[in-house]
Amino acid sequence: MRHLEYSNFFKDCSVKHIKLHHLRDDGKSAFSTIIESGENPFKATSDIDNFISSIRTTGKFPHLILITFDANYTGVKDSFCKKIIDGAFIILDKPANKRDYDQINKTLDFTEQIGEDILTALNAFAEENACSLFVGEGTGAEKIGPVGLDFYGSKFYVKIEANANHLLVDNRNNNSIWD
Repeated sequence: MRHLEYSNFFKDCSVKHIKLHHLRDDGKSAFSTIIESGENPFKATSDIDNFISSIRTTGKFPHLILITFDANYTGVKDSFCKKIIDGAFIILDKPANKRDYDQINKTLDFTEQIGEDILTALNAFAEENACSLFVGEGTGAEKIGPVGLDFYGSKFYVKIEANANHLLVDNRNNNSIWD
C-alpha cells in the first residue's frame, strides 16, 4: 500500500458512505487530506482554524479528513518484508447547538459510527489486499472538539501491516529505473 492507494481508499469511502456523499448532492466536498508535518496538526489551534475556514464554504459536514501516514519497513532480505503503516483520519461534524451537551454527544456518537463503518471497510480491504489491520495494536479512536470553535468529532488511528515483498524487490538491473 502506497500513498495513492491509501488516499483513494478513504476518498472512495467518502463518496460511497451515505452520511458523507463527497461531491454527490451539491458538489460540496466531504473529503480533505492533511499532510502531517508535525507530531499532531491539531495541537496548534490557528492551523486547524485556518483549515476549517478554508473548507467552511466549500466543505460538507460531516467531513472526512485524512491524515497522511508514516511507514516503517521490516524484514529480512529474501524473506518476508513488511510495511507497517501508521495513519489517521478524522470525522468532523457540527452539532445542531454547540452549547447543548446532548447535541455535542450525539455529534460525537454520530462521527464515531461513521468512523467505525470506515474501519470495518478498511479491515475488509486489508484482508483482500495482502494486508492486515491490527485492531488491538495501534488502532484506536479519540473524541476531539471543539475544533475551529464549532466542530466536534472522532479521530481514528490505524495501523496497517502490508506485505512489502513486491515493493522491495532488487531492481538494480532494471533499465527503466537505473541508468
